[in-house]
Amino acid sequence: MSHMATVRQLSFATSMVRQWLIIGLVLAIGMVLAACSGKPSEADNEAAIQVAKDFVAAVEKRDPSAMLALIEPTDWRREIAPELRSYMGYVQSITFQNPEYSLIDNTGELAHVRLVSSMEYALEGTGTAKQDVDLTFELVKLDGTWYLRTFTLPPANPPTN
Repeated sequence: MSHMATVRQLSFATSMVRQWLIIGLVLAIGMVLAACSGKPSEADNEAAIQVAKDFVAAVEKRDPSAMLALIEPTDWRREIAPELRSYMGYVQSITFQNPEYSLIDNTGELAHVRLVSSMEYALEGTGTAKQDVDLTFELVKLDGTWYLRTFTLPPANPPTN
């Protein structure tokens, strides 16, 4: 093989390696940008919604410990624990019929989930009542875990019997 043919082969090989390096660099930059874009994944959205669902399930079970475990771990959670346990003692039953959950927004650190449902409940010493519910949960993500921070209720409508 001539010297010129060897030079051409080396030049072609160098060109191919350079092209593959450029393609690899472009793909790596694209993955980094996608990861840093701040747009939460579908799994992250579902995880935020699931916390709202789990909280409602804990309410239906009248399980204050499960409810508290889903609330943001702050001093406030410790402060409300005794009251929540006491109040749940007055709840004889509570169910949410046909709950509909929807994600309002998710920044990756803060999310809002809306619940629309009809709630039927019975408190100690009263009959059963039914009330439409439309509330928004605010969730915060701490160390990769979603927690309930607050929830907002619309103006109250009187319950129906």
